[in-house]
Amino acid sequence: MAQIGPQTRTNIPARFYPQVPTGKPVRPETLNSHLRFLTDGIQDVHEACQAISQKFQTNSKATGTIGASSSVQVVVPIPSPFPDMNYTATAGVVGTQLTVGDVVLAKGSVTVTVINRDGGASHSGTVSIIVMHH
Repeated sequence: MAQIGPQTRTNIPARFYPQVPTGKPVRPETLNSHLRFLTDGIQDVHEACQAISQKFQTNSKATGTIGASSSVQVVVPIPSPFPDMNYTATAGVVGTQLTVGDVVLAKGSVTVTVINRDGGASHSGTVSIIVMHH
């Protein structure tokens, strides 16, 4: 069994010990300024994520039953409508043999055309949208 020696600067992983080129101990005020910088950076990232998340909205809606080789238009509301029409939307559908046709933007909603590619059976699914305001 290997013996573990005293924790010296040479056997502590670098990520747990402040690295100083001179080999001298780190002054507390230097370490504190680095911690303040790290904390400020975390706050900046948090604020940026909040700002970005306000530009995105998601929602989903069931398609209902779609007959063989037919299509249906599903109107998916935007949870908190944007003040203007300056946004883009992406739509997807979950369901066997179902695909997305057209995606049309409207004030407060997105209309998605869902196509049933199966010529012999009816299918149902769920349409999901992601909307991003510019």
